[in-house]
This record gives sequence, structure tokens and C-alpha cells, in this order.
Amino acid sequence: MATRHYKGLRFEKESMQDIDDVLVVEEALQINVNGQPFTMTMRTPGHDKELIRGLFHSEGVLEDAEY
Repeated sequence: MATRHYKGLRFEKESMQDIDDVLVVEEALQINVNGQPFTMTMRTPGHDKELIRGLFHSEGVLEDAEY
């Protein structure tokens, strides 16, 4: 899972403290078919081929999701 470190502030009652936190990253992925835009989706980076294969299968672009 893609993550990024983030410096933040924690507020508790009347106090505040610096903290280091880790956030999951979400990024856009544009999918083109034959050089033409097909769709854009948001995803957590990684396993993009599997994501596209499943999307194409669910949209009827591929009949066999194992292709």
C-alpha cells in the first residue's frame, strides 16, 4: 500500500503537540485504449494491471479477465 509521511498537530483538551503520521495515498489513473481516453479512476497505487484487467472485464471490454 502506498503511504506518505505527514507532519501534523494533535489537539487534546487545551494542549497541542507535533506528531508524525502516515497517510494512505490515492492518485488518479487515466486509462487509454488505442491511444484514446477510456476512463479516469482514483486508486491506491500498485497492482494497476490487475485493476485495469478487472475494470475492462466488468465493462465488457474483455470477456476473459485472465487475459
